[in-house]
Amino acid sequence: MERWSKNVKSTNGNVFLLDKMVVPINISNSHWCCVVAYVQQKKIKCFDSMGGSGLKFMEILKVRHVG
Repeated sequence: MERWSKNVKSTNGNVFLLDKMVVPINISNSHWCCVVAYVQQKKIKCFDSMGGSGLKFMEILKVRHVG
């Protein structure tokens, strides 16, 4: 995450200042779902038209901010 997050120009690379991040995820080359991380609210939601929970993907995206 550190490698691509420094390309976020609006926050000078600090993704914790964003309101939300949208992450498209390809599942087994069969369909896509969308994970949205609401950074300020510290919530993550998965939107999957096939009804999947997306728990595996949301766990991967969880980041504990230590500061």
